[in-house]
Amino acid sequence: MFINRNYREIKTFIESGHSVMVFGPRGSGKTSFLEQIIKAKDSFRIVDLLDLKTFLKYSRDPSLFAAEIEKECISSDTRFPRYYLIDEIQKLPELLDEVQKLLVQNTAGKLVFILTGSSARKLKTKEANLLAGRALSCFFYPFSSD
Repeated sequence: MFINRNYREIKTFIESGHSVMVFGPRGSGKTSFLEQIIKAKDSFRIVDLLDLKTFLKYSRDPSLFAAEIEKECISSDTRFPRYYLIDEIQKLPELLDEVQKLLVQNTAGKLVFILTGSSARKLKTKEANLLAGRALSCFFYPFSSD
């Protein structure tokens, strides 16, 4: 069961074809919440950077991420829009440049990126590309007893 927090606003934003970055502490429900949204879509992919094989693949060559998506998009059976959930983006901030490249090329709203991270601070200290003006930033806060 989900607590309604800012669920409606984020869901509406995603469904209107906009990309989002959702930050919050581990265990606050970011990934579960976003998986509920995109798994209801026809065309989605989840990139879990906590998975060692996935992390190593893209850390060796971040441009491989954009190349795979470009290849998927020219496939004749691809449905649009395509939704990409990148979980724990702070583990590989170099992927943000690839996401920006794809968003700049994405003039028809065919690609929607949903990025999660448990540490916006890590991204800022690494001077990572935070997709200013290209993705809405949202924060999930942990539950409290207050």
